[in-house]
Amino acid sequence: MSFALTQDQAFEGCAADICRLNAARRAVSYATSAVREQRVNTARRNVLASLSYRPNQGEPVLERLKRLRSIQATVSELGDREEDNELTAQARAANETVRTEREHVPLLGADAAVLGELLGVATDLGAGILKFEGGTVWLYANMRNGKCVGTYIVGSSREQRNLNDTVRSGITARLLSQSLGSEVPIPVQTGGSSMRKSMSASSRIGNVLMVARWNGTALIELRIGEARP
Repeated sequence: MSFALTQDQAFEGCAADICRLNAARRAVSYATSAVREQRVNTARRNVLASLSYRPNQGEPVLERLKRLRSIQATVSELGDREEDNELTAQARAANETVRTEREHVPLLGADAAVLGELLGVATDLGAGILKFEGGTVWLYANMRNGKCVGTYIVGSSREQRNLNDTVRSGITARLLSQSLGSEVPIPVQTGGSSMRKSMSASSRIGNVLMVARWNGTALIELRIGEARP
């Protein structure tokens, strides 16, 4: 059996459009034909369509996040395709859309399923507290009546407490902004570099209370909304 026919069979066995596109292109590379070219064009159009995102009015947040996850999975599977600049550009644009749309979904007010889509697997600590471990920075979600009412951001261990250092500041900023669903800068200690004692400072982001705890110039805790411990 020729290599082209082998890829024709692979095409028929594919369940996803990316798989079909790959198989169709391999078949054409071995032996071109009108049918094989049509398969390439059809699969390519379908892949491009799967990268398109439009918000649906009234769509539940969880369903929207699942759609975005599906687009992100397609982008990851596609990778960069030097032979198809349009498809690569569309994938990059789709990836940026997914990132932006996800960042605009606040943790505050979200249910456990939405939190899971945004943060990954949680550990249920009981008493209405879910823990999300994100490397060196952890987030605790305080739940009431099935909704998140506060987030608590802290380092994963005593040795990883400094949330505003070069290692942890990026993920800290992301979790803080995700809590509110909009970009929020990490709070800055205003006591000066000579400060050595532990101190707390509160501020408001709209109607949401944020409390930052410091040890000298090191930011060691953030509480957003009705957060505990």
